[in-house]
Amino acid sequence: MNAEHSFLEQYLSAYVDGVPLEPDVQEKLQNLLQRPEYQQLYYHERAIRQLLRERRQRLQYPIPPELLPTIQRRLAPSRRIRQYRWIPAAIAAALAGIALTWYLTIPPRSSPPCFMTALLRGLDDLQHGRLSIEPLRDTIAVRSFLQQHGIPSSFVFPHVEEEAPLVGVAMHPVNSYRLPLLVYRTQNGWLLFAEAPEEDFQKGYLWLDSTIWHTVMNNAWYWGCPEQPHTCAFWKTRTMVCGIAATLPPEQVKQVLELE
Repeated sequence: MNAEHSFLEQYLSAYVDGVPLEPDVQEKLQNLLQRPEYQQLYYHERAIRQLLRERRQRLQYPIPPELLPTIQRRLAPSRRIRQYRWIPAAIAAALAGIALTWYLTIPPRSSPPCFMTALLRGLDDLQHGRLSIEPLRDTIAVRSFLQQHGIPSSFVFPHVEEEAPLVGVAMHPVNSYRLPLLVYRTQNGWLLFAEAPEEDFQKGYLWLDSTIWHTVMNNAWYWGCPEQPHTCAFWKTRTMVCGIAATLPPEQVKQVLELE
């Protein structure tokens, strides 16, 4: 095990759990987790934490309503105490069996997807012809399509130059989350735009790397796609968190978005 693995083994769990760390440790962790070989460890650790939280919540479910009257009747005071001394132990065993059966029969939910990873997967599916696109050319039609699929009406369209026409929209399922993707085409490549309510991140339906999240929440743009051949950018507009993944270099993406 090299020094970097040892460092991650020592601090990654605390980092995922939100335990305060020394600034130099925090910075080193964030730098390491930008690398693909360590990002997978981070995602795995998050998934484990999410699974443990869900399992804990499931074990705290209340008694099924249909069983409650029977249990209360058997636990009620009785004059024949000696005759029913065995009941509490039997009920406890029965409840334990019911709880275990209930716990084992509830299907596990998927861990929340990463916004950046979802964008990159959508871009990869687009390049390989796996992305199902609804061909729409104007924002009015797109907004109507999104509303039909339950997407918030606050959806904000990016301002792009005429040389990057809108091709259509795709509903990209990522685990249990449906992420709408606007597809733009330029002469040199593809550009995907997505946005999600800030509330979805706060509720844990989606997540972003802490560095990206803090940058966006400070109303600044985050540019970068570590160790990836593509370009990613993230920013915040009103109550929506926006993201772009493109096969173009950052300079061309900025031109398409008409940024200074």
